[in-house]
Amino acid sequence: MNEINSICQELIDYSKEWYQEEITKEELNIKLELLINRIERIEINYRQPLDLASDKAKDSLNSLLSKTRYKAIIGINNLIATTNKKAYTSKVNFLLKNKLYYGSLQRTMKNNIQGYIHRNQLHYWNPNVEIFKLRGNENE
Repeated sequence: MNEINSICQELIDYSKEWYQEEITKEELNIKLELLINRIERIEINYRQPLDLASDKAKDSLNSLLSKTRYKAIIGINNLIATTNKKAYTSKVNFLLKNKLYYGSLQRTMKNNIQGYIHRNQLHYWNPNVEIFKLRGNENE
């Protein structure tokens, strides 16, 4: 979730800069496009215990990730289309409250992982393992 938190923090910083008129709306839109690029590169980190998941389960998880990614991108695109600062603030607060929709997916995946571990009596899982990673980030 560190990648998602990083993107959320950048969204906060960009929004503050625009609200305080340190950057123009056009500059904000460019920065938001860069955030969309980062969101598109987020993928599931298939390390233990997710490496034990079947291909069918991985397909389901990837489908949920795609839906979440789509919602996040639509939310950022709505921010780009917004010119009114009050409406922008309302939309950005909604996105941040929901962690760009990734918070729900993370809870779902953690609950499923814990259920899988409990059902199969596994004891080696580290609950602090990052579920999401940025594609192309080799240090994960």
